[in-house]
Amino acid sequence: MTANGLVFYDRTDKPSPIEPNFSHAAEITSGDALAHEGKLAEAVALYRQVLASCKTELGSDTSNRQTQAQLYLVASRIGGLARQLLFKGKFQEARACTEQALTYDPNSTALNLDRAHALMFLDHVDEARAIYFGYHHKKMAVVGVRDLIKWDFDLLRKAEYSHVLMGEVEHRFGAAKWHEKLSAPPENTATNEISRRIAWRHAAAPRTETFAPPQMVQRVEPEDIPSGNKFMAQGNLDEAFAVYQRRMRTCNQILSNGIPNLQASGDRYLVVNKISDIALYYLIAGQNEKARAALDYALSEIQLSSSANVRRAHVLMFLGKEKEKDARAIYLQYRDQRMTPEDTGAAFILKDFALMRKGGRVHPLMDEIEALLRNAQPPVGRRRELIR
Repeated sequence: MTANGLVFYDRTDKPSPIEPNFSHAAEITSGDALAHEGKLAEAVALYRQVLASCKTELGSDTSNRQTQAQLYLVASRIGGLARQLLFKGKFQEARACTEQALTYDPNSTALNLDRAHALMFLDHVDEARAIYFGYHHKKMAVVGVRDLIKWDFDLLRKAEYSHVLMGEVEHRFGAAKWHEKLSAPPENTATNEISRRIAWRHAAAPRTETFAPPQMVQRVEPEDIPSGNKFMAQGNLDEAFAVYQRRMRTCNQILSNGIPNLQASGDRYLVVNKISDIALYYLIAGQNEKARAALDYALSEIQLSSSANVRRAHVLMFLGKEKEKDARAIYLQYRDQRMTPEDTGAAFILKDFALMRKGGRVHPLMDEIEALLRNAQPPVGRRRELIR
């Protein structure tokens, strides 16, 4: 819930990005690969191992922000898998995932709604009804949460999962004004009895098909990351930078009350990576001061961002002999770190240099660094091992 009373809807189709210098980056990447392959149980198990490791590490160092970020990142992924489990009819597993993720993000709209869906099919009708009715009067910038619940019901029906409570909730929503607070009626024995039959039928009849749920329609607003991506693709770097800054302010505002929010935490890292990309494009365009300002902003938000620090080295390289020394030190510091699932720091830097050369931004230090880095990349076999 933001300061203006609007609900922050935190359901996205893609997980938050993994910062390359995370201590558990390899395990999280492996979990993502398993999830992509549809091996949901294995992915959940791996994410939970990382979660347990993070909790242990925080037990001895409660102020470790990198470990905290990894913990929330993995908890978000566990919550995201609940959605996929729902559409495979694995309601108990979906419930377990949402409840574990809600431990770290209790106010998540998406997690609470997915938990209600799982409870509905597990014969906890009154508890599910209470969650649906509790969200009825809440509104987002564009749409009421009750409309999101209806959309979810439509998706579940398309997946051949239907429940009598869905009709009851839709009827109550249709008869009430959106701002009206709904209270659960006395226990509906007829609804509960029918729900028990439906739940038993779904449990008893194994499904022979898998269902990939349609993607949720994404709302593009001025502060949304996709809007910034669109500006950047069009070459409107100033507009993209402004949009990403607004998104960062929104995330910081959401997190300012001390209540964890997995999507907002993940978006902060994503925004910093996007702003570091903008800085590279500013530099290629010869706008050194804009590049430097963008990176100063990014690093003020996440000081240890690998991508922002490497791009800062690019800027320093063009600021005179004294700054060249700092740039060289940064390049050597990051050359063996894993920047992305595919690239070490060496490969990442070399790709940036290739873009800079293509844009006509060349510096003698680039020749020296390229000669050092070309021999710093791990063999292909080792690279595949690191990203498995």
